[in-house]
Amino acid sequence: MNDLIACFICFSYLIKLHESHTAELIIKSMAFFGMSYGLIRHTRIIHPSPGKLKAHEEAEWRSRVIGFIHAVILTIGSIFCFLEWPYPANDGWSTTNPDVYYYPELFASIFVGYLQYDLLWLLWHKKENFDLASIVHHTLYIAITHYVLWGRFFIRPFAWLSLGELSTPFLHLRWFFAVLNQKQSKWYKLSSIFFVTSFLRGPY
Repeated sequence: MNDLIACFICFSYLIKLHESHTAELIIKSMAFFGMSYGLIRHTRIIHPSPGKLKAHEEAEWRSRVIGFIHAVILTIGSIFCFLEWPYPANDGWSTTNPDVYYYPELFASIFVGYLQYDLLWLLWHKKENFDLASIVHHTLYIAITHYVLWGRFFIRPFAWLSLGELSTPFLHLRWFFAVLNQKQSKWYKLSSIFFVTSFLRGPY
């Protein structure tokens, strides 16, 4: 519980560093993903039949559904970011123009809002689903993204970075079929192929 309180304090401090519209977007992003998780849990939509999964697997299932949704949003967002190219002057790397607000700033705000929500989820469920690698990953990316948003840096490269989420939906689909003991199904094999293909052909 102490680590959750510490996270909330840190998040509050970091959000206050930003301009009001950016701070509002980050808060709305956290709220959207958190409320979506709660809706899925309460209504059991997009859920396997009761009894098929253990309690901690159901929690991770819901978390991965939210991760799937976030990845789709970011992938679509990358298209909007690419469509803004080319940026005027040096705005593609850093902009100080207060009258201009680019798509990468919008989707970076959504991105960090999701990471903050998901880090809280990881800490809340650490007894059942302890994932140190994801905790470290999220912590680093939260810090980096807040810094980038604060200084309005790397506007142009964000299009490529957000395109990296293209493989994430297929990663989650693989897990869904695996946890349902359907590794021999064609859907598991197809999602694996699409995952590898989209990852290798992505921005990395």
